[in-house]
Amino acid sequence: MIIMNVAVDLDGVCSNFIKKFSTFANELYGSKCHIIEDADPVKHWDWYKWYPIKKTEEDAIWDEIVKTRDFWTSLEVYNRGQWEYFVDKIGKANNINVYFITTRTETVGMTATRQSAIWLMNNGWKYPFVIKTKQKEKFIENLNIEFFIDDKAENLINVKKHNPTCKVYAQDVPYNTDLLKASGIEYKRVSGLRQFTDDILEEIYRREYNIQWKNT
Repeated sequence: MIIMNVAVDLDGVCSNFIKKFSTFANELYGSKCHIIEDADPVKHWDWYKWYPIKKTEEDAIWDEIVKTRDFWTSLEVYNRGQWEYFVDKIGKANNINVYFITTRTETVGMTATRQSAIWLMNNGWKYPFVIKTKQKEKFIENLNIEFFIDDKAENLINVKKHNPTCKVYAQDVPYNTDLLKASGIEYKRVSGLRQFTDDILEEIYRREYNIQWKNT
């Protein structure tokens, strides 16, 4: 049996942090802060650099998040169709180990790791394995991860540089485009978890039947 280890970021790939953050901003600062449904309008990881708020206002929003009990359990799924496809094809596979790796901030209530596990179970994922770290590249190396998806360019770059054989996938969002292009690393840009899922399954199939890729 072919066993595959894969790693998946949570916010921006599985869960819709953008909508939740902009909702908090709207509640604090009114109509100047419109609620954003997806990543298309997002220009930068730091909200104050593009959204109509100052750095102090962004910090205040984070303060509210930290004070919200079990905040991370309340997020919506980012793209439900792609998420459900991933759960069905990968979550039910007995030969694929999935590690959800996140840098989430601690909030009031349960630990961010426990909140994340509960969120995953509430959205159909059985027996989740969550790792909270700011050094994703080290865990990916130690766990022999072969496929990794994230929306943050810095994470993808660090992982690829430390683990050249790991296939890295960039969630297709505006705020990671320029840095990834300038980095020179090899990566694949995808609209979400569906293509990531298909590539994992295709690689397992190729190994099971000892199919060699041909350059055309």
